[in-house]
Amino acid sequence: MIGVTDEIRARFVADIPSGYLPLDEAAKRLGCARQTVLHKVQRGELDAVQVVNGRRKGLRIQVNAAATGLFDK
Repeated sequence: MIGVTDEIRARFVADIPSGYLPLDEAAKRLGCARQTVLHKVQRGELDAVQVVNGRRKGLRIQVNAAATGLFDK
């Protein structure tokens, strides 16, 4: 049996929270590979939620507004 805590349950949301980006956009903003972004989420360096409602389902990652990527000025 897999235990689902309130903390895990809170990571599944119906609507996209403000400031959260799809994986591709988060990777572009951070200037790194998608896999690197996923590793940062696993390590707890980035916050992520799973959107479970509507046509835009999927993982969304919160990217700090001050984060600059390789291609940002």
